[in-house]
Amino acid sequence: MDWLKKVLSSLWLLPIRLKSNITINKVLFLKTTISVSKTSEIVISDATIIRNSMKIRGNNSYVSAVNSSITNSQIVIDGDNCHLILQEGTMINNSKIVIRGVNCAIEIGEGTTIGSGDFVCMGIGNSINIGARCMIADNVDVWATDSHPIVDRESGNLLNTSSSILIADHVWIGKSASVLKGVKVGQGSVIGMKSVVTHDVEPYSLYVGVPAKKIKGSIMWERNFIKQ
Repeated sequence: MDWLKKVLSSLWLLPIRLKSNITINKVLFLKTTISVSKTSEIVISDATIIRNSMKIRGNNSYVSAVNSSITNSQIVIDGDNCHLILQEGTMINNSKIVIRGVNCAIEIGEGTTIGSGDFVCMGIGNSINIGARCMIADNVDVWATDSHPIVDRESGNLLNTSSSILIADHVWIGKSASVLKGVKVGQGSVIGMKSVVTHDVEPYSLYVGVPAKKIKGSIMWERNFIKQ
C-alpha cells in the first residue's frame, strides 16, 4: 500500500506546490489543508504530514519541520514575525499549536514526542521552548499565556501578561498535566499525571500534584516500558 500512499500524496500536493511560499520535499502528505499569507512561509522536508490543518496569517511568519511527523493536528499562526520550528525526529499527534502576537515562537527539540495536547503562545516576544528527547503524554496543556486580558479597573494596567516557558532536554510530562506561563522545567525531570506546574521545576526531580511539588530528587527515567 506504500505505493498508493505515495501516489495519493503526490496528487494532494499538486495545488500546494504551485505556491511559491510553500516548500515541501520528500514528504508523505495526505488529507492536510494549508493556508499561508503572501509574506509568510512553510518549509517541510523528509516528513510525514497526515490529516492536519495549517493556517498562517500575518507577515514574515513561518513553519519549519525537518524529518518530523505531524498527524491529526491543527497549527495556527496569527501574527507578525512568529514561527514554529520542529527539529529532526519530532513526532506530534492529536495536538493544537497556536501562536498569536508579535515575535512569538514555539520550538520543539530533536526527538521529542507529543501524544496529544494544546500548546499556546501569545503576546509580544513570547515563546515556548521544548528541548530534545522529551516525552509528552496525552492531553497535556502547555500555555505561555492566559489568552484573554485581565485589567485593573482603576489604572487600566494589564494584570496577566504572557510569559515564556522553557522545558529542558529529556523531560517526561505525564498524561493530562499542565505547564503554565513563566515556568522553567529542568533537564531530566518528570511531571506526574494531572499535575499543574505553576513554578520552576528542578532538574532530575519528580513533581506531582496541584500545584506540582517536588517529591523526589536525583532521579532518572527511560522511554522503555516498565518491567516490574
